[in-house]
Amino acid sequence: MLVLLFHASLSIFAAVRGAPNVQPFGGADLQVKGWHLWDYVLNQGRYGVHLFFILSGFILGLPFVSGSPSLRAFYKRRLTRLEPPYLIALTACFLLAPAGMGGHYLAGFFYLHTFVFRSVNPVNGALWSLEVEIIFYLLLPHIARVFSLSARPRRVILLGAIAVAEPLQRHFASPVQHFSLVGLFQFFLTGLLLADLYVNGWGEKGKRRLWDVVGVASLGLFLLGGRAGWFYLLVPLIGAGLFSAAFLGVTTNRLLSNRYITTVGGMAYSIYLVHIPVMFVLGRALPKNVFVFSTTLILASIALGVLFYVLIEQPCMDPTWPKRLRARARRLASRDNIITRRRDRTVEVVLDLTDAAIRSGATPVLAGTLPQPLGLPFEPPASRTRS
Repeated sequence: MLVLLFHASLSIFAAVRGAPNVQPFGGADLQVKGWHLWDYVLNQGRYGVHLFFILSGFILGLPFVSGSPSLRAFYKRRLTRLEPPYLIALTACFLLAPAGMGGHYLAGFFYLHTFVFRSVNPVNGALWSLEVEIIFYLLLPHIARVFSLSARPRRVILLGAIAVAEPLQRHFASPVQHFSLVGLFQFFLTGLLLADLYVNGWGEKGKRRLWDVVGVASLGLFLLGGRAGWFYLLVPLIGAGLFSAAFLGVTTNRLLSNRYITTVGGMAYSIYLVHIPVMFVLGRALPKNVFVFSTTLILASIALGVLFYVLIEQPCMDPTWPKRLRARARRLASRDNIITRRRDRTVEVVLDLTDAAIRSGATPVLAGTLPQPLGLPFEPPASRTRS
């Protein structure tokens, strides 16, 4: 949802830039009546993807903290669960995109767009984060070797890597570092650290209101500290505070366990995949009122995301769907073969019976349609006369 807010703000900016006389508040200019505050809140959504990377590191790290999962099963599940929705969304956006996007589409198809073009993919600009995810998936089994160490050394290593990441990234700045794992790996490491704490202690602790206070403080820093020079350095810590409150806080846990929130959260992947094309298409047609504009874009993105989830993503959540698809294809092929064999056999039988009947003289035939038997003159019925 935070990412949707951020991209909605970009859509608003693009729309307003194209219409300088717009009155976004129904009679007010952009420079007054709270536009800057609203714009600031929307723009904080840019850090939603960083929180998502923390969550991804947490979820993916759980099986490695708990034991030694089968890498074959791990990668197969990622492939069958995430690939079809991604490729379908990418292909749909490519079909709707202007001409000349073939290279961008192919690079995105193989998760190489940022590496090849050193920019986000114009086919669907939100898909850059999934390229980062794929690289993390490939490296995770090697990174997860840290969990073979005892608790204190591995946590010191993870904390140290998180702490030095941002200064190193700032020193070796790259134009695309914020769109690659090189500039984002501290957020995945934060998720791995949280997974370690959760499996080895947190899961057994009771919920306390102190963690709700931590969550409120973290949310305050997240919303109000965006323009501070130290903010990006503290995003992993802020994310850790928010996730800790979600697991261990009394009120925060109850709030986030609401079935409506969990339902929409379960569809977040689908909503993320489709929201950019929705905003691109609708952004040209909506009235240039900031609140109407942003609210409509977000609600429309959620609506199409729900539809995409039901039709595409949810069927892929069944780990047996490739096996069932192959079985169904075999059944259809077998049925076609049976029908074909039966049809061919029926034709053969009919031809054999017809040929036998003709040869036996039991079936009348028209003159000239078959060769005449030797020694048996043939006289058409119409030429016969009564004696």
